[in-house]
Amino acid sequence: MIPFIDIHTHALRTAPPEVIALRSLRLGCDAVRPTHPFACGIHPWDAGRPDAEQLLEQLEGLPCDAIGEIGLDRARTPRDEERQRLLFNAQLAIAATRRLPVVLHCVRAFEEVMALLGHYPAVRAVFHGFIGSPQQAARAVAAGCSLSFGSASFRSPRSVEAMRAIPLERLFLETDEDERPVAAVYEEAARLLEIPLERLQQTLYNNFITLFPNP
Repeated sequence: MIPFIDIHTHALRTAPPEVIALRSLRLGCDAVRPTHPFACGIHPWDAGRPDAEQLLEQLEGLPCDAIGEIGLDRARTPRDEERQRLLFNAQLAIAATRRLPVVLHCVRAFEEVMALLGHYPAVRAVFHGFIGSPQQAARAVAAGCSLSFGSASFRSPRSVEAMRAIPLERLFLETDEDERPVAAVYEEAARLLEIPLERLQQTLYNNFITLFPNP
């Protein structure tokens, strides 16, 4: 049986046997460490935390499978813009040193995120919950990134257009905080892409084992 891949979820419940879920641990906020595979990092919303430097030190030694979700959020108030940037850069450096992929949170900050990623060409990045134009999607893919789509993405016509335009080999799907099972997200994506569900499952599984050779 080909498993469904949920590349980004905050649900801490045990995934059903037909699902491989990359759980996201918000460092400093989530007390429960998920079972493997899991991602952890300092969310941009937490950039103002007084213990951010200590959390960075903790992140260097945590047995996570990816760093995330990390990035920039220019819609958040207060924004702590410089702190967001410094922490994002520091976590990209940790990912590069540890040779781990990153799961990106990017809100109204595409140009800034792409510029910072450019300093770490070896870091494999996944834009989670991608909402953007086909042109932005093409730039991200050309830079070696993958894009993940979920229910919020499907509500944006230009994001659906972006999903249709990128190579399937750079595609992931996610639930994030959606209560729907990831299988329902796959069914909707397969319908929007006009491809068989089985082909989508196989391709995204291949994408996952390429990104995580030893999950």
